[in-house]
Amino acid sequence: FETMARPGDPGRRATVGEAAEHYLDFLSAEKGPDSVRDAEMRLNAHILPKFKKTFLDELTTAQLNRWRNGLIPKDGDEEALRRARDTANRHLNTFKAILNRAWQDGLTRDDSAWRKVKRFKQTGIARKVFLTDTQIKRLLDNSEGPFHDLVKALLLTGMRPGIEVEHIRCNQLQDGSLEILQSKTGQRIVYLSDEANQFFKSLAKGKHPNAYLIGNNGRPWREKEASKLM
Repeated sequence: FETMARPGDPGRRATVGEAAEHYLDFLSAEKGPDSVRDAEMRLNAHILPKFKKTFLDELTTAQLNRWRNGLIPKDGDEEALRRARDTANRHLNTFKAILNRAWQDGLTRDDSAWRKVKRFKQTGIARKVFLTDTQIKRLLDNSEGPFHDLVKALLLTGMRPGIEVEHIRCNQLQDGSLEILQSKTGQRIVYLSDEANQFFKSLAKGKHPNAYLIGNNGRPWREKEASKLM
């Protein structure tokens, strides 16, 4: 009789699919919808098609290593392979987070199979690309509307695309600084140059203090929306 394991029910067995649902519930409560969407994407594309019905106590290190290695193409230049290994490591992180949460909450007794699976070691580093003044002008000249404002905001501050800018409200703008409330590195203050200060003041002019400062026609940017415009 196959049923989902519960903490404190050692006689029951859980599948990877059930552990994934358990993890998404945990993620929703702890980190919110953006983290859930990212995990769901990795789950549906790379994990559940192969492992959904596999019992947690049947997973083996060899099986997981074959899955990890299968994420890397058989050929490609050095940069393509580096990116593939980096992406595979992120998928592995998600998979191990699911399995570790299942183990911590008592859905399985043994974590040794995936504890032995290691990330790919990166032999190179990501390319660091800096736009020239000519490239920056070309980018700004070929963008318009809210997307132009977003690009300019990023160029003037060095902020991260995504969560750092999409939730900023007008009342977080002070004279000479921006208060960032949500980011991967926590809350922080971004100090603005005179040009950046004047630019953000122009964006905030006439808006309600709680309105989005760098939004897309009054709403926050949706996931991948700006990337598609780029």
